[in-house]
Amino acid sequence: MITSIKTSLSTLALLFVILISLSPTLVGAQSNAINEVCRNDSSSSPICQDLQSTEDPVSGEDGLFRSVFNILSIVAGIIAVIIIIVGGVQMMTSDGDPQKFNSARNLMIYAVIGIVIVLFAQAIVSVVIGELIN
Repeated sequence: MITSIKTSLSTLALLFVILISLSPTLVGAQSNAINEVCRNDSSSSPICQDLQSTEDPVSGEDGLFRSVFNILSIVAGIIAVIIIIVGGVQMMTSDGDPQKFNSARNLMIYAVIGIVIVLFAQAIVSVVIGELIN
């Protein structure tokens, strides 16, 4: 049980690291012919005005990347809370068995570590998206 939780948490952490490391590549790879035309031509067409007034739908403050990351963070938080509850129940039902008690305690510790990793990942993504917007 603990091994599967460790594997799950490390997989989740690896997923966040991959998402963070790919974010500049994904954003930098976007090139659009309409953007080029509007940049080179000082046209007052409605399309160019819309492009100037809106933010990037992928990497913007309310963009796809931010939305997906927020959903993944919420799911990770819910899973961590469930794991903490399971650990608490296991701790209460350990009947004084030190091995069961330590197993439950470790389960709760790993869940808290997972929450901390998610919080740090949120902070890093906020900084990266803030830098990309500016």
